[in-house]
Amino acid sequence: MKLSASLAAIAFVIAATPTLAQDAKAGEAIFKKCAACHQVGAGAENKIGPVLTGIIGRPAASYAGFKYSKSMAAAGAAGHVWDADSIFEYVSNPTKYLRALLDDPRAKAKMRFKLKSQQDRRDVIAYLASFKVADAVMQGSEEITTLAPSDTPGKMCVTNGAHQQHLFIVETADVRTVEMLAPGGMFCADTDQGGKISVFEQPDDLEGCTRLMAPDKSNTLVRYMEFDRCEWSSHSQ
Repeated sequence: MKLSASLAAIAFVIAATPTLAQDAKAGEAIFKKCAACHQVGAGAENKIGPVLTGIIGRPAASYAGFKYSKSMAAAGAAGHVWDADSIFEYVSNPTKYLRALLDDPRAKAKMRFKLKSQQDRRDVIAYLASFKVADAVMQGSEEITTLAPSDTPGKMCVTNGAHQQHLFIVETADVRTVEMLAPGGMFCADTDQGGKISVFEQPDDLEGCTRLMAPDKSNTLVRYMEFDRCEWSSHSQ
C-alpha cells in the first residue's frame, strides 16, 4: 500500500475544502437519514453500522462487537483515526474514500449511503462531536467500576470500566484479538486455559498494563494507569 501518498492526496483535497459554518441542531435533523443504520448517545447499540458515539478521535474499525468490512479493517490496521475532516470526505463517498486511503481500486465500504451536501456533512459532524464517550455511560460507568470478577464458563471476559476508551489486546493459547473498547464495552475470548490481557491508552502507545487471567473468569478494568499499575476489579478481592 502507498498509504502515505494516499493520505497526502486526501489531505490536499481536505485543505482545499471551503470552511463552512457548523450547526449541531441542524445536524440532528440530518442524522435522521443515518439513523436506519447508526445510533449515537446514551444506550446506543451497533445496528447495520457501528455506534457513532465518540467517533471523532476513534481508530477506524475499532468499535467493539461490530463486524467491519475487510477494507475498513485494513484502514484500522494501517493506523487511520477518524477526525472531522476525514469523516467529511468519507460520508460523501465511502468506497471512493477507502480506495484513495488504501491505494486499492478494489477496496469497498459497507456503507452505500452518500451525503453530498457539504453543509449537511459539516452539520452532522458537529452533531456527532457533541456526543462524547463518557456522556453515553455517565450513569453506567459508576456501576461498572464496582463489578467483581464473575464466572464465565468456557470464556475469559474483560470489561472496560474506565471512563475513556482503551485498546485491549486479549491473548490466549489459540488466538490474539485486538479490540478498542468504549466505556462499558466487553470482550470475551473462548478458552479453557486462560490468558493475558494488555491495555493501552492509545493504539500507538508502547507502555500499558498487563493482567494474567484465569479461565472461566471475567475481570473489569477499573482505572487505567501506565507501567502495569492499572486497577482491576480483582484487586478488591
